[in-house]
Amino acid sequence: MYRYRNNLFILIVSMLLCLIFSSCGFMDLRPITFDTFPAESGAILPDLYSPVILSFDTEMEKITTEAILQITSSRGYAEGALRWQGNDLYFIPIGGWTPGIRYTLTLSGVIYAADGRELRLAKYVPFFAVSASYAPLLESFSPANDGVTGVYSIGEKILEFHFSSSMDRRSTEDAFTLGNLSAKKFEWFDDDCILRIITDEQLLPWTVYRWNLSDKAQNKEGIPLAKSYTAQFITGEDRLIPEVVKTMPVKLSGGIWQRRGDDLQTGPGWGESIGVEFNKAMDSESVLRAFRFEPSLSGRVEQVSPSFIVFIPERDPLPETLYTLRISADARDKNGLKMGREYLVRFMADIPLLKIISLKADDAPAISGEKIIPGEAYPVPIDIPGGKVLRLTLRFSLPFTTEARVDTAFRIALDCFFPAILPPVSLRFADWLYDDTLRLEWEGLDAGTGGENHYYRLTIPGGKNGIGTGKGSFLEEDFSLYLEAVD
Repeated sequence: MYRYRNNLFILIVSMLLCLIFSSCGFMDLRPITFDTFPAESGAILPDLYSPVILSFDTEMEKITTEAILQITSSRGYAEGALRWQGNDLYFIPIGGWTPGIRYTLTLSGVIYAADGRELRLAKYVPFFAVSASYAPLLESFSPANDGVTGVYSIGEKILEFHFSSSMDRRSTEDAFTLGNLSAKKFEWFDDDCILRIITDEQLLPWTVYRWNLSDKAQNKEGIPLAKSYTAQFITGEDRLIPEVVKTMPVKLSGGIWQRRGDDLQTGPGWGESIGVEFNKAMDSESVLRAFRFEPSLSGRVEQVSPSFIVFIPERDPLPETLYTLRISADARDKNGLKMGREYLVRFMADIPLLKIISLKADDAPAISGEKIIPGEAYPVPIDIPGGKVLRLTLRFSLPFTTEARVDTAFRIALDCFFPAILPPVSLRFADWLYDDTLRLEWEGLDAGTGGENHYYRLTIPGGKNGIGTGKGSFLEEDFSLYLEAVD
């Protein structure tokens, strides 16, 4: 009985309280409704900057509402800017969404409307942007992590990657690093699913090389790697002995050494140097001291690349002279290994000797070829209309440069020989008819009379200090010819 009376009392008190509060105003018991974009699990946002939107049917308290909105992925929290448009809250990603990444919109907690109504949320919406394709994976690589390999030389493959999908070349190459190694190139195969990395730099023996492939590498759909990868390998003992692969003539053109042929025995020609290619990167100091020529050929040595050396002569090799190039057995590679055996190659410069093809005085038959015998005497008429002069035309075997033509014209001499009392002669003019043909005229000659013959000596200086074409060719020796002056 007592218990019944107590419950009745509580009921009456409650009714009185309700009457008191209701006399002050009405309670709003309507629920707060809202929608999200994306709305369904697994939805795909149309582009990289599509916003995530919370839409309410009433005005909300902004601070508490913004606080419960979170977007996460396997890479952590997504960063974005929040903006209200009416009763809609927009989340705009900073830097855009990443295609192929699964994001989750999380709404968890209590929020309030501006009129005081309360809304408890516990909602999770997974979604993608642009594409729901799976992120690419690095399925395998070689050498294996912590694997011991050989010592790689220039031009060898040092790493190979196998991806689960076709990769974007530029982003993948930019995402790769290998220690401090900068000289490398990339080769792609199998529709860009396989990447091989080739070294352009000698790797050191017994050295740990660590590589990294960051998740900035993307496939051709723009989807980045699912994660970053890192590993290392260890080079072993260097068993590759340095040696000369080939020697060849080279010429500097536009700041680049251009190869001419594949064999030094084809040259070098005028203005050319000698290139030497080794099978691996060489030690600069030891290589620069390793060159020797027989007969002597002075010049300097320049290391163009780790494995390519150029000898630059101070002057062109002598024409039709057999040279021997020796590279010392003490030449070492970057790791200190010596060649152990001297390299030797014989070559002859691709620079011919200069020859006199023909010689002709006016009003006299030409002499040419084997008929030109130095030291012999040839009759030449001098008593011609216009005075006692000798007009002589010389044709050479090679063309002369402009500078060489000027020099040559004034180095050819005609002197009195017999008898010694003959008056001196003088050069009236010199004219190059062609770049290989010179016409000369002397005056003051005197023809022999009675039983006395008059001889003049034509001298053309030869040797490396004599006349030359300007392109390395010169007469083998001094040329001397006796001319008998006749009427």
